[in-house]
Amino acid sequence: WEAHGGDEKSMLDAEARSIAKLFITDTSRNLVRLYKLQERLKSKNKEIDFKAQHVHVIGAGVMGGDIAAWCALQGMTVTLQDREPKFIAPAMKRAYTLFKRKLKQTRLVTAAIDRLVPDCKAQGVEKADVIIEAIVESAEIKIGLFKELEPRIKSTAILATNTSSIPLDEISQQLKDPGRITGIHFFNPVAKMQLVEVIHSPKTNQEWVDKAAAFCQQISRLPVPAVSSPG
Repeated sequence: WEAHGGDEKSMLDAEARSIAKLFITDTSRNLVRLYKLQERLKSKNKEIDFKAQHVHVIGAGVMGGDIAAWCALQGMTVTLQDREPKFIAPAMKRAYTLFKRKLKQTRLVTAAIDRLVPDCKAQGVEKADVIIEAIVESAEIKIGLFKELEPRIKSTAILATNTSSIPLDEISQQLKDPGRITGIHFFNPVAKMQLVEVIHSPKTNQEWVDKAAAFCQQISRLPVPAVSSPG
């Protein structure tokens, strides 16, 4: 405007040239590429017939608690398990803050809080359509947990770990069906990061990988296929 104000032809010409330069910048091209990648991820798994209604999250730390809160925000019933109520309380407080910020209306916030149920006795395991483990990063402890979970879960339920460092084959080695476990790895902060890694190993059954990806889309996240290996 400072350079060309008052001369319509000159202004339009300068605008066209400046826009043309913007089209070919690295930033512009990367944003177009990002948009196309997002659309491609959104279009996948549409044919997978899996709709979760109940999610059970084990571990009420920052990751587990925020995963549980996000799922409740998306309309699902969520049971959040930890050893004692005092470990779940901070997660409930963070969830309330999230619901208040996102939903605004008191009745909607109350409904979301009602969908997020503290569950120290693990009563939600048998009812859940998706079980996500988000406990301490110890292979030994995770192996013991999944060994305990396997006979209790529904035959149609997704069994997943949020681990970012322990190989799936190591976690699943003592299960009767080692191909049952998938990785559903969220990034922190859960409420802001769109990508979720859906992790598989050579032993993982493709059915569970597909269902895990469909679940991520159901909770408004972009599932990115990833191999269970460093990097």
